[in-house]
Amino acid sequence: MAKKYLDSVLARNAELSSEAADSRLSKLTHKAVKIIQMNTMDISQTKQEKEIIQSFISDMSHQMKTPLSGVAMYTDLLLEGRITEAERQEFLSRVKTGTEKLQWMMDSLVKMSRLEVGAIELSPVSTGIKQTISDSISTVYGAAVKKNISIQTAYFEDISLLHDRKWRSEAITNILENAIKYSPSNGEINISVETLPIYTKIRITDYGIGIAPDEWNSIFKRFYRG
Repeated sequence: MAKKYLDSVLARNAELSSEAADSRLSKLTHKAVKIIQMNTMDISQTKQEKEIIQSFISDMSHQMKTPLSGVAMYTDLLLEGRITEAERQEFLSRVKTGTEKLQWMMDSLVKMSRLEVGAIELSPVSTGIKQTISDSISTVYGAAVKKNISIQTAYFEDISLLHDRKWRSEAITNILENAIKYSPSNGEINISVETLPIYTKIRITDYGIGIAPDEWNSIFKRFYRG
């Protein structure tokens, strides 16, 4: 009988027979089931940790496309030379901003490679949301100008919110990128901020093709495209 239970443990079979409930093997059965359950949980957790890391790497690779495209575009404009001195200074500043953003992402990837879980580490501090939104607009400025799209921000008093500026800016930038991508040329994007009793709402409105109602639940899937 003991051999039977030991074989079940080695086979990771958590459904051990209950026939020993009233026998001297009942304690052994209980401990064997506990061992199997703990082992199964460890395997499951390890799998989840690997999936988190893989997902993070995929996300970071996706995030790098925007600053890389920006650096390439402004570099081409600088090389063409048909720009004013003011534009040259502006484009150089944006190239610098893009490279700094890429450096930050690379640093994050290095840190992630040293971790097994919790790859994305948020460092929220109480700081004004206006600068965070401004940083996001600055990131997509070149793409908006290329399509002659105006980004309008409704006036609001700056609000100090507990958030991680870099990651919050990334989230807003992603929305703005899609708004620009799926809006017609010579269009407009509106941003407004509303303080509510429990949270602060940042509303980004574009006048592009929109999303079909039957796809609304799918847009929260990673990289889903209608």
